[in-house]
This record gives sequence, C-alpha cells and structure tokens, in this order.
Amino acid sequence: MSVLLSIVTQLLHMAAVVLAAPVLAGVVAVLTDRIAGRVPSTVTRSWRQIAHLFRKQTIRMPGASPVTRFAPLLSVAVAAWTVFLIPSFALGMVSAPLSDIVVIAALFAFGRVVLMLAAMDAGTGAAAVAATETASLAVAAKPALLLAVFALALLAGGSNLDAILAAKMEGLLPSSAATGLAIAALAIVGWVDRECPPADATFSGADLAVLRIAEQLRILAWCDLIGALALPFGMALADAGPVSWGIGLLAWIGRLLMAALVLAAVRASGASDRARTALTLALALGGIAAMLALTGGDPT
Repeated sequence: MSVLLSIVTQLLHMAAVVLAAPVLAGVVAVLTDRIAGRVPSTVTRSWRQIAHLFRKQTIRMPGASPVTRFAPLLSVAVAAWTVFLIPSFALGMVSAPLSDIVVIAALFAFGRVVLMLAAMDAGTGAAAVAATETASLAVAAKPALLLAVFALALLAGGSNLDAILAAKMEGLLPSSAATGLAIAALAIVGWVDRECPPADATFSGADLAVLRIAEQLRILAWCDLIGALALPFGMALADAGPVSWGIGLLAWIGRLLMAALVLAAVRASGASDRARTALTLALALGGIAAMLALTGGDPT
C-alpha cells in the first residue's frame, strides 16, 4: 500500500510542478512590474507567448550540428528531471532514493552546459557573448554551490534530499548557523543562475518554446529546493493520505508565493549587475558553512 501511495504522490508531484512552472513565471512577471511601477502584465502572458512560438516556423542555422538540434529537448528533459527529484508537498515519493543534492547540483550545471554548447555551435556573435558570460558566472557559482551542498550533507550525515528535509523538520540538524549559511549560499547561486544571459538567441519557433518551458521548470526547481530547505514545515509523508497531501500542497503554494515575491523584488531592484559580487558572498557563506559543519558547532 505504501508503495502505491508513493507512486500516486510522485504522479501528483509531477503534475503539480508542470502546472505550477508557468504560473510561477507569470506571477513573478506581474509582481516585478508592480514593484517597478510599470503597467503589470498578466499571469497567462508566458503561456500565450509559448503557444505563439509553437505556431511559428522553426529555423535552424545552416550546418548546425546535432548539439543545436537536440539542445532544446535535452534542456527541457534535464530541467524536468531536476524538478521531479525535488520534493514539493510530500516526502517519500518513488524518486526519494534518487533525490540526492549532489545529483541535483550536477543537473543544474549540466542544463547550463547544454545551452552554452548550443550557443557556441551557432557561431553568431550574440550567442557566443551570452555563452561566454554564462560560463564565466558558472565558474564562480559552482564552487559556492558545491560548498553549500557539502555542508548540508555533512550536517545531515548524507546527501539524500529527503533525509535532509526530514532531519530539518524534526530539528535534528546539529548546526543551525551552518544550515542557514548553506541555504543562503544556495539562494544566491540560484538567483545568479536565473540572471544568466539567455543563450537562446539562435533558436526560434518550437525550439525556442521548449527552451522557455525548460527555463520555467528550472526556476521552479530552484524555488522548490531553497524553499524546502528553508521552510520544510507542512510537508506531508507519501503514505499520510490525501488530507496531509492537501496541507502539504497549501504549504508548498505558500513557499512558492514567497519565492515569487523575493524574485520580483530582486529583479525590480536591478541587482543583476552585482551578480559577481553576490557570488563572492555565496562562496564565503558556503565556505563558512562547510567549516562549521566540519567542526560540528555554531559560532559562539
């Protein structure tokens, strides 16, 4: 029975994140416009844009290699795999044994590598500049990401995300300072990842639509990861039943709304110009969190 409930929870999770990804993108766009004092767009604008792109003709550069042809599908597959591994409203899903934060960090990195290779394959100036800038930010971001992941794994005694979230919910993580610093480092890296220059200038039609879907899933994955680590309260167990699932779903929606508000405020403030400074801070926070995890204590 518990296996069946785990499967059902996994399917509900997959359906929920697929539906929530475009909604989150639309809510962030609306909140950003309101905070910046602009005429707000609509929540469904991203859906309409994607639908419009699917109706347009797909044009590829002459002589494009298989990297360019398969990049959109591979990108959306990696983004979907990432967000499916991160719990939204319940723990103990079928994917729980595979939900490893080291794997999730690798998937985030691989998703960017796919787009960078496709941009370089195009051979155009704009795409190459975007790929170069993205690669430069990635070089600075990955050490901070790995330090934060290392600290969380040390504190929880393993890198399984379900186990880390369960330990945090039960108050079993030994160092609250190290946990907070690691989560802060992850949040900064996630924000910088969101601010990476788009490498989709050479794509059009259905290819571009698929890349937009992948980006929405990627943003949702970051929000789910950071939100679950920071505020896991309300998450249900897979075998707890529909009532607990409903409570967990409401808590998840609340976390997403908070994440949307933070993202909108940061975007409206024009802080994207300070991405490199933010990554330096993330590296420092991740390093301190790792040292606290290694020494096993909070600062006094």
